[in-house]
Amino acid sequence: MASATRRLINWAAAFEDGALIRAAFFGLLSATAVILYLDYSELSSRAPPPDAGSLSPILPAFDPNAPQGTPGPEITTPPATLQAPLNVALVSGASVRLRSKSIQRAPSP
Repeated sequence: MASATRRLINWAAAFEDGALIRAAFFGLLSATAVILYLDYSELSSRAPPPDAGSLSPILPAFDPNAPQGTPGPEITTPPATLQAPLNVALVSGASVRLRSKSIQRAPSP
């Protein structure tokens, strides 16, 4: 009498390799379809996020030229530097370097 392990090995060896691979592929494909369906149904059952108009900013708006309102912080950086685009670069050592590109603008008439 052959052991149960040997009989199981002989039973699995009787199948064609292509049939086993095909069955595994279709099993994974059907499992993927089920997971996608479950994720989609969960996402569609949630309430939609609020639109951007209903969100309030974390910090209040500040206009240094406005006559009313509370005084804001003292800004010591030149306005041209604050309005210039920011250059972000990943440098060696996995550190980020931020540099502002100063742009000389023509005075507006």
